[in-house]
Amino acid sequence: MNENHDILDGKPFKVIVFGEAGVGKSALSIRYVCQEFSDAYDPTIEDNYEIDIEVDGCPIKVEVVDTAGNDVFRRMRDQYIKSGDGFLLVYSITDRSSSTAITSFHEQIVAAKGKKDKIIPQIPIILVGNKSDLDDEREVSYQDGKKIAATLCCSFFETSAKNDIGVDEVFANLAKKMRESRANSVRKAFIRDRHRFSLRNLSLKEKKCKEKLQAFRAGETKSKLSKRSNGRFRGLICGARSLDTIDG
Repeated sequence: MNENHDILDGKPFKVIVFGEAGVGKSALSIRYVCQEFSDAYDPTIEDNYEIDIEVDGCPIKVEVVDTAGNDVFRRMRDQYIKSGDGFLLVYSITDRSSSTAITSFHEQIVAAKGKKDKIIPQIPIILVGNKSDLDDEREVSYQDGKKIAATLCCSFFETSAKNDIGVDEVFANLAKKMRESRANSVRKAFIRDRHRFSLRNLSLKEKKCKEKLQAFRAGETKSKLSKRSNGRFRGLICGARSLDTIDG
C-alpha cells in the first residue's frame, strides 16, 4: 500500500467545496494548499488540488475539489457529492444572500448521501464564513453563522483566506472528521461480515479488516502534530505539509 495514503483504505479523501459565486472558495483552497492568496476573481468551473497531510500521526492524501458557484452547474453537484468524503459550505460574511443559499447546498448533500429531508450528523460537513478580514462590510454576524451551523448540525468557522486566519483549522477539522467516518465504515463492514468468518481459519478479508482497525487504534494514541508544511496541487508542486487536528 502506498505509504502516502491512509491505512484505512488507500484512496485519497475528497473534499468538495460548495458556495455561491464570489464567496472566496478558490482563495480558501489555494491558501490552504499553497499558502498563497490572489485577490483576482476568476469564476471557477472546477479546480482540483492535492495535498499530503497527517491526521493523528497517520499520513493521508486529500483532494480538494473547488466547484462552480454558478447555478448553471447545479446538475453537476450530485456527481460531486456522491464522490465526496467531506464538504465545506462557504459563504461570505459580507453577503447575506450567500449565507441563505447554504441551505440548498446542504439539502442536496443530504439527499445524495442519505435520506431526503433528514439531517445526518455523521456526514463530514463544515460551515465556513469567509472574508472575516472585511468586518466593516459584515452583513452576517458570527452568531448568525453559528445558528445556521446548529440548524444544519455541523461545525462552524469564520476564516480569512486573505489574512490566513482559520484556514488550517477548517481543513484539519474536516480531515479528522473524514478519517473517523471512514474508520466507522470499516468497523461496520467488519461487524456486518463477522458471522462469515471462521475462528480457526481466518479469511483474508477478516485479516485485512483487523489490520485496518488495529492501525486506526494505534494512530489514535499518537500525539497530534503541529508542524505546517507545504502541499501539492495538480499542475503545481508546493511540497508537503503536516497539520494539527482539532475537534469540531
